[in-house]
Amino acid sequence: MQSGERPTERGSLHGTDPLDAGERSYGRRGFLLLVGGGLSSLVWAGPVSRLLSPLTSEASQLVGNLLPVDGWRIYTISGTMPLFDPSTWRLEIDGLVKRPRSLSYDELEALPKAEQVSTFHCVTGWTVNNVHWAGVRFQHLFDLVQPLAA
Repeated sequence: MQSGERPTERGSLHGTDPLDAGERSYGRRGFLLLVGGGLSSLVWAGPVSRLLSPLTSEASQLVGNLLPVDGWRIYTISGTMPLFDPSTWRLEIDGLVKRPRSLSYDELEALPKAEQVSTFHCVTGWTVNNVHWAGVRFQHLFDLVQPLAA
């Protein structure tokens, strides 16, 4: 050691012990356990999800039945729902189309309506049976605007 230099402790950087700075060092064993646990989930996650899915779905549906919003079950991560004003709403279809269109909400509702009933499965694990869907098929909108080849 040359004069004026301070000794550094083993495992420290520039004389500061990482444990003193509030950091925690994880060794090879901890890293391998973490990676191994993550990789093992490829084997056990599917069966566990299938086992728990009916339970989480029933609980979610029960809460939705107890606390519906205007008759609708609402699931949101934002905490608020967007405001909708049918008098100002427009559906603009333009770009690579032969006949660009701008439809009001009333014009959209006047188009032929398709309906279906199906079960809705959310990726978060809940399910709602017999959901009634209605709306305009994309094919009808395509017929109106006649998309061009790209």
